Amino acid sequence: MLGEKSHLVFPVQSFRDWTDAPVRLMEVWDSIVWLQECHQGLHKYGPLHTNRLYGHVLHPHQGGYMHAFLASTAYQNGTGELILNPKRLRIEGIWGPAHEIGHMNQVTPFKWSGMGEVSNNVSSMYTRYHFGGESFLTLENTYELALEHFVNKGILRAESNDAIYDKLLFIKLVPFWQLELYFERIKGYTDFYADLYEHLRKNPNPATDALCQLNFIKVASDIGKTDLSEFFETVNLLKPGGFNITQQQVDTYKNNFANPSGFMKHRNAAAVYAISATGAEELVENW
Repeated sequence: MLGEKSHLVFPVQSFRDWTDAPVRLMEVWDSIVWLQECHQGLHKYGPLHTNRLYGHVLHPHQGGYMHAFLASTAYQNGTGELILNPKRLRIEGIWGPAHEIGHMNQVTPFKWSGMGEVSNNVSSMYTRYHFGGESFLTLENTYELALEHFVNKGILRAESNDAIYDKLLFIKLVPFWQLELYFERIKGYTDFYADLYEHLRKNPNPATDALCQLNFIKVASDIGKTDLSEFFETVNLLKPGGFNITQQQVDTYKNNFANPSGFMKHRNAAAVYAISATGAEELVENW
């Protein structure tokens, strides 16, 4: 089945079983692709993708549930109940395709070691949010776990490979999604990630994981015209140790943030607080 931005290949029987509205199904798939293009600045800056997103069924001998390959996304035939039914795709089925399509759109400077299953989920969260689904970060105490893991325990992201961390990769997502909430929903800067992605695309890739991480911090602060150093220190991204980051590197980045005006910090499991330079607190609930 062909949409404007997507191309699905599944057994005919799967479409017969699950797809009661073929045109609507392709509209939903097209919307997932379109939303991620918006989020990553392709509609603002171009160029847009000239080919369709290719999603196809996995062969029976292939393991796994859903995958992203070099040129396609793939799904077990049994997922058709969720992803080939337009009504269910919009609600409980949206995350899987959004996650795999997010993989297709990842860029190297936002994919340093440990971020392969994280940076794509920023776009997955954006997609789910705009479809009206419940935030995954409010489920299973993810915010509380992130607070405990990074803030109370002081575990560096680069060192966070324990069993809890592996099982709950959403913990890694928390600070990056907070940037979305803070700049878009509180500050009204709806193009924050669009502008950030454009900067990452247009500039040379940092040579190491450490430089990728530090570069992201610097670019986020510059793009947002906000001193985010305390926020990134709180989530242990701007500290020496991980990826052999040195205190000198940390100090260099802290001394070069553009236009410092405030910072944000997570406070509890049900909300994200933005703390301005004046100390006023604004609340973004549920996400």
